[in-house]
Amino acid sequence: MTDEQQQDLSGIVEAMNKVQAVIEFDLNGIIIDANDNFLGALVYRPDEVKGQHHSMFVESDFAGSREY
Repeated sequence: MTDEQQQDLSGIVEAMNKVQAVIEFDLNGIIIDANDNFLGALVYRPDEVKGQHHSMFVESDFAGSREY
C-alpha cells in the first residue's frame, strides 16, 4: 500500500468516527473500544463498556438464545 493510499484510508476512518457510532470487538466479542458517538447514543461511559462482552447490549433471554 502506498503512503497516499494509507492516508486516504486513515481519512476515511477518521471521517467515519466523526459521523457514525462505531464500536470495536475482538474475535471473542469483547469490546475493545467505542467512539463518542456510540457511547453518547447508548448513554455509556468508556469504562462501562470496554472489556465487556457485546451481549451486554441485548436482553439476557435473547443473549442466551440459539438465534443470538
